[in-house]
Amino acid sequence: MSTFVLTTTEAGSTRALIILVDATWFVSTVDKRLHLPLPEQPSSSKPQDNMATLFRRTFTHYVDSHGRRVAKDAFGARKRSRRSKQWYGRFRDSDGIVRQLKLSPNKEAARQLLNELVRKAELGKAGMVDHYEEHHRAPLTTHIDAFQQHLVSKGGTKTHAKHSTSRVRAICDACGFLRIFDIQASQVADWLKGELDAKRMAVRTRNGYLIAFKTFCSWLVKDRRTGSNPVAHLSRQNQEVDRRVRRRAATPDELSKILAAASQGPSFRGICGRDRAMLYTVATSTGFRAAEIASLTVSSLQLDQECPSISVTAAYSKRRRNDVQPIRADLAAALRDWLAERTESETHRRVKPGESQPSERRLWPGTWYQRAAEMLRRDLGDADVDFEDAARRRLDFHALRHTFISNLSKAEVHPRKAQQL
Repeated sequence: MSTFVLTTTEAGSTRALIILVDATWFVSTVDKRLHLPLPEQPSSSKPQDNMATLFRRTFTHYVDSHGRRVAKDAFGARKRSRRSKQWYGRFRDSDGIVRQLKLSPNKEAARQLLNELVRKAELGKAGMVDHYEEHHRAPLTTHIDAFQQHLVSKGGTKTHAKHSTSRVRAICDACGFLRIFDIQASQVADWLKGELDAKRMAVRTRNGYLIAFKTFCSWLVKDRRTGSNPVAHLSRQNQEVDRRVRRRAATPDELSKILAAASQGPSFRGICGRDRAMLYTVATSTGFRAAEIASLTVSSLQLDQECPSISVTAAYSKRRRNDVQPIRADLAAALRDWLAERTESETHRRVKPGESQPSERRLWPGTWYQRAAEMLRRDLGDADVDFEDAARRRLDFHALRHTFISNLSKAEVHPRKAQQL
């Protein structure tokens, strides 16, 4: 250690004392009239302090002579202060911004948490921070719940969101995935193959599970919860090689029998026979699905226009768009007569409090669409029409859409136009 002392005096008084210790200058007494050139301090390799501070917040309020809280400027107000039970940490993050966070009521635990925050800030300055660390630590169930809410928020139905996430959960449970970094494409592929080999899934169902899981993993990337999609390269299989359910179009003779049997049949989930016959007629004339037909109201029918049509709002359309389907003039006339009969029968019906206006009431209300296949199968039995033909092709409710498409083909409608319908 080297020490050099320089003393200057004026009228017997010391004006400055400068000490050189290990090549570092220190000034203990400085006079404004004394100007001594000091050498520049050598640069230090030690990093600057992160300004990390552990503290408890102080809360202040004012009380009167009876101990009741009053305003600060109230007469006789007395100041009261208390310390928070929680320990807080103040530190500078990787961007140089001072942050203040609530940590823990335990001082030692709070100190460790603050040290971890400072460590991450220093790693961030060096460009070594893991932006996905918090999400990678969270269980997959948390991400799946958020994904389900995302599907609903973007306009999907709660039923679709629940159905999709149930398939994601099934894959995670079967493969033992607990965290994002547990996901392995090979395990997913092996499990799906095992389900196919065991005949517990058809190829179409297998594709549905894969699509749901790939959509989930893609959302993890888009929502910045992880850096890559581990199953992006997995592809669907050709479902035509293992189609379990094959449908057929109803012949005109079969359709006539079904409508006659339905009009004379008993009610099904609140839908009487006459209304059910009209429901089948609309299904085969528009190609609408069961849930889309269940959403129709009186205002959905444009029967008095030059080109009559029926519209389905985007909220209920499978394609998530407003669908307007042109209909034949004879169907429009049949619908007008059917509505007139309904209006006459409901004239003396007592309106319930809070019930919607007639124009907004569902044409076919209730939960029948959840059991549409069962409803049609009952009417098939009454009409003596086979549910399956010799080629094991089924005539279920969705087959009524096949009937619509088949009729378009017979009418020589261009395939591109038919796809739009």
